[in-house]
Amino acid sequence: MINLFAILLLANLPAGAQCDGALFGKVVDARSQKPLAKVRIEVVDQAKPVRTNEKGEYRFDGLCYGSVVLSGVLSEYERRVVDVEVDGVAEVNFALSPLRVMRGEELRVEAPRLKASDTRSVVSLEGDDLFRTRGESLADALANLPGVTVLRNGATTKPIVRGQYGTRVLKLFDGVRHEGQDWGLDHGPEIDAFATGSMSVVKGSAGVRYGPDAIAGVLLIEPPDLLTEPGIAIHTQSVGAFNGRQVTAGARLDGHHSWLPGLSWRVDGNYSRGAGLMSPNYPLDNTGHSEKNHGGVLQYANALLTAKLSYRKNSKKNGVCLCVRNESTSDFESILRRDRPVNSDLYRSDYEIERPYQSVIHETSIARLRFHDIGIGALELTYAFQVNDRVEFDIIRGESRRPQYIFLLKSHTFDLTYERAPISLGRDRRVEGMLGISGMLQENVYDGLPLLSDYRSTSGGVFVLERLVIGSVEFEAGARYDHETREADIPKKTYQSLVREERISEAECTVQDNSSRCGSTFHAGTVSLGALYRLTRETTAKLDLSSATRMPTIDEQYINGTSPSFPIMARGLASLGPETSWSLSSTFETTQSWVSAEASFYGNFIKDYIYLSPELREDGTVRTDVLINGRFPRFAYTAIDAVYYGADANAKFRMGDFDLGIQGSVVRAYEADTGEFLLFIPSDRVRGELTYHLPEFGFITDPQISVNNQYVARQYNVSPAADFAPVPDGYHLLGAQVSTALTLNRQRYTLDLEVQNVLNTEYRDYTSMLRYYAAEAGFQAFVRFGTELNL
Repeated sequence: MINLFAILLLANLPAGAQCDGALFGKVVDARSQKPLAKVRIEVVDQAKPVRTNEKGEYRFDGLCYGSVVLSGVLSEYERRVVDVEVDGVAEVNFALSPLRVMRGEELRVEAPRLKASDTRSVVSLEGDDLFRTRGESLADALANLPGVTVLRNGATTKPIVRGQYGTRVLKLFDGVRHEGQDWGLDHGPEIDAFATGSMSVVKGSAGVRYGPDAIAGVLLIEPPDLLTEPGIAIHTQSVGAFNGRQVTAGARLDGHHSWLPGLSWRVDGNYSRGAGLMSPNYPLDNTGHSEKNHGGVLQYANALLTAKLSYRKNSKKNGVCLCVRNESTSDFESILRRDRPVNSDLYRSDYEIERPYQSVIHETSIARLRFHDIGIGALELTYAFQVNDRVEFDIIRGESRRPQYIFLLKSHTFDLTYERAPISLGRDRRVEGMLGISGMLQENVYDGLPLLSDYRSTSGGVFVLERLVIGSVEFEAGARYDHETREADIPKKTYQSLVREERISEAECTVQDNSSRCGSTFHAGTVSLGALYRLTRETTAKLDLSSATRMPTIDEQYINGTSPSFPIMARGLASLGPETSWSLSSTFETTQSWVSAEASFYGNFIKDYIYLSPELREDGTVRTDVLINGRFPRFAYTAIDAVYYGADANAKFRMGDFDLGIQGSVVRAYEADTGEFLLFIPSDRVRGELTYHLPEFGFITDPQISVNNQYVARQYNVSPAADFAPVPDGYHLLGAQVSTALTLNRQRYTLDLEVQNVLNTEYRDYTSMLRYYAAEAGFQAFVRFGTELNL
């Protein structure tokens, strides 16, 4: 594959003249003929999308000769598609018509694609759809997308993609791997939801392009675009939530000045505070939170290069529900069988955050340099430094301000990508390619009660991707190699305990005075093959065979203990190796005037799947450990071969002033050798939403009202003996939403009111750790107000 890349690279040098076409033009409003800014213009399959400037202008360079499809989309306007013949430099002007009856052509939860030629299923949230999730966690916002659900523990959430979560779902913020303490079942990603301009989910194994950990998929979280034309833009967002009495306020200031051409900047920040949540019948005591975030960006861009510096700081403190505490060692099983937590009559919903709680500070600094044209393509270099400082406070006897668990993770990441200029093979035929190198240096320091180990790791990878386009058919092939070396310092008592249980080999470690040093080396190779066929301009079929690898995390190898946010006694296994997923998926998608739909079917075989499951006694009951702070079920990591398969689909039907949206997902997972179903796999679910678009009048634009219903089935596909509490029943949740936009003097304001769980239904969700002890939060209402001011 690398030799092929080199040959194609050399072949490109004399062929550059065949891909020197250019398109430019202007986009206007079909009614008023006024220029339209921020229109998303795309030359399908040939170039990255661009946005029109304040004068409605756009430009593409370096296009290959032949027929291309030019598309333009903007909120509140119908999508426009134009066929263009590229044979040099051409001007293409067109107009967008304001939406009257037809809705959802651009901003729809289900359909916007990350990249027209991606051979996997990709779903996105952006624009007003993203605004209508403000105030919710990152995972809850993403749960609006098909195939994505939530792992919940009180107010803390993390996304589940096609049944998998945690380190099996790679998260990229602004193109950089997010590195945090993601091992805990309730350690949510420390990413500011208010700093997102769009969120996309690439579903399926995507390890070749994105690197290790993309077993289930990739979350691509991008900040809003910076200004490219002179001006000042002020965006504010305010959210109030009824359940938890949460108040959130945020602001973003963007600037670009004529006296500094090419230089753009941004500063932003937000603050949120919430009290304890309420279930339908009792408070979830100590589930309050406080969060504050801020950041800044400085970018210089011209025709040759773009240089960018950015910094973000996320600070969050949240309580752990008192209901998960097991103070008594004698009635553990009876606690699990209760309808409500012990002492719930004394619970309160207040802003006070008591022990146990966790506090996290995550800082990310990014430096990026991109050369748009180096004669043979584009080159991009990115360096990022992240610090994840997490402390957790447990309930203790006596008074102390010291935390019981202290984690400090520092990560240096390096990425170099080269995108080769397309090579024309004749009309409607071309070859594209990408080569990338990545590396990471990481150090984790732990201090506190027995739980984790210190470690240092060095990792790196190299990949190559090639795409052949022949008219309406595309083929993609790629390969990647990754390597990681890790050295852990294991505390003496943890080492001795793991040795006694034969979960670590003495031969692989060097014993020191107070710790033992154990090393691990991992190698992994991945490949991908994909095809895409455009049946028509509106309909596409995809087939993808991809693989991804994931190295075992430090907790999976050496954990030995429990923590306030990890209410089990866990045991690691030092001999674990990389797990490798082979994924076969097929996707069918269409965008018509009356319907937008996508259906995806997939199957995964995961070799050496690292599985966390309860240890069982000989009589089939779950083994428990009695500690000074309570009684905890014992879980242990093992390596198995696992099979995942399922389907997720969504459709939006447009019927005059009404939209009917339907989406659903099914996931099955079992151990290949025994046929035993795996734990914590999301239940089958379906969601329907009916939206009525009210007539626009005056300064009121896009007023709409919607009602929705979500049904989550009982999880029957689980082995009862492998769990220590009954599987909860299925449930229905009803919701409604009203929203509109106001346009006054070219300034835009957005207003949204949403109610969730209207009937205040009491339920427990199978993928929630809280279900063992308490019900989920009940009725919730959000009020959202946003401004978009251009000065």
